[in-house]
Amino acid sequence: MQREEPSQSAAEGRATPIKYDSAVHAKRVESALGGLESGSKVFYFRAPRYAVVVLVLALLMPWAVVAVMWLRSKPSVAPAEPVQTVAPPVGTGKHRCKPGPWGRIEYYDMVAQPPDEFISPSFFTEAPDQWLFKGYSKAALVELLVSAGLTPEQRSAIEGCTDFSAAANQCVVKPPFELVSGLSPASRAKLYAALGKFAENPGQRDPFIFMPEQIDEWLDDGGLAESTEELVRKLLYPHGNTVLLSDTGMIMKRLTDADERVRLLRILFRRNSVYPRLILTPDADVKALTAYWGKGGHEVEIGPLLNSLPRNPEGVAVNVALLLPKFARERLYRYPLPSSDPKRNSHDCHWSAFNFFNDPPEERFGRPEAVRATLENDCYPVPGSPTLGDLVLFTAPDVGIIHSAVYVADDILFTKGGPAFTSPWLLMTKAAVLAAFPAYERLNVSYHRLKKL
Repeated sequence: MQREEPSQSAAEGRATPIKYDSAVHAKRVESALGGLESGSKVFYFRAPRYAVVVLVLALLMPWAVVAVMWLRSKPSVAPAEPVQTVAPPVGTGKHRCKPGPWGRIEYYDMVAQPPDEFISPSFFTEAPDQWLFKGYSKAALVELLVSAGLTPEQRSAIEGCTDFSAAANQCVVKPPFELVSGLSPASRAKLYAALGKFAENPGQRDPFIFMPEQIDEWLDDGGLAESTEELVRKLLYPHGNTVLLSDTGMIMKRLTDADERVRLLRILFRRNSVYPRLILTPDADVKALTAYWGKGGHEVEIGPLLNSLPRNPEGVAVNVALLLPKFARERLYRYPLPSSDPKRNSHDCHWSAFNFFNDPPEERFGRPEAVRATLENDCYPVPGSPTLGDLVLFTAPDVGIIHSAVYVADDILFTKGGPAFTSPWLLMTKAAVLAAFPAYERLNVSYHRLKKL
């Protein structure tokens, strides 16, 4: 029998045939078995190939039977579920937008939280522990306390720490913490609603806002001490579909551990947001979608992106952030850097909304007079359906515009809560934006479009 083995010529890309020498092979085996006692004999036997194959099969057959029996007893794997095409049940965090020119959009709830470097343990520690009632006489204050359901003892304690000023037509109350923490949630809600009407009461006018279903999760996963969590829960009060916290300064002054203050502030500075995606299906009208998302002259950016995506039967998800103009795309879900520059510290909701299509942004929109002039001269109201880039104005009677945002799709807005560096640029639902202003009993929402669009 002959076989080919590689030789030196294999280095040249060839194999040279070599004869098989059984005598040489026997000597190699004897050498390998040199550890046996002297005089030991090595026996060889030769069997036909078919006999070896039969022997191997006979040895493996029992194990094959065992394997088949094990596989039959193992539960079968269910086939993969089809892609869900109906709205998910409430509570999953996944939602569907109404159909519209924006295409098929689904979004998930998400929460934004500033980096620890942006949070100082000294925040709110300088806030005065006082309530200011402007335009209140002593009789008017007592009437409010009664309507708020305070007990006679609580009313008497408040009257004892109140400075009545007839000349200034106001009442200044400096309540002790024990009195404040002893108020019922219903009494606190009634009393703080009145205090929230005055800018001199920042805690009540701009409180921290929680959704009821988030309170337990946020407080439990924040790493707070049990005493801190108990203190926070004691000072919460309801407002519509939300839960508010106004007495942050009182809490912070009672936390001696700076790290504990940061842990609490980390929770309080969280902001609810949404993460929307455009689901591009094979039957989607890419031309119409390009026209909608390319508003402001950005069709040349949006068209190639949408046309380059694969056409999967289930649809391809596109982050809506990629479809927004550069100004919004670069800032979305981010926090502004802390700065001592007064211009950067004026980058509030109005500056963000009126610069939605601008690259670079115009600093003049950090001034109220520039915002008003643009609304009067360069915009017109939209009585019908809004579209991407329309300005969304939230106005309060006898106050004026208190917030500006930008319409994105369905009920989703591009917004920023204020100029603070702890306030990020987000996508939020209109309902969530409205809930962010509990000091106002009623807000009007109107849409305006730039004439150049």
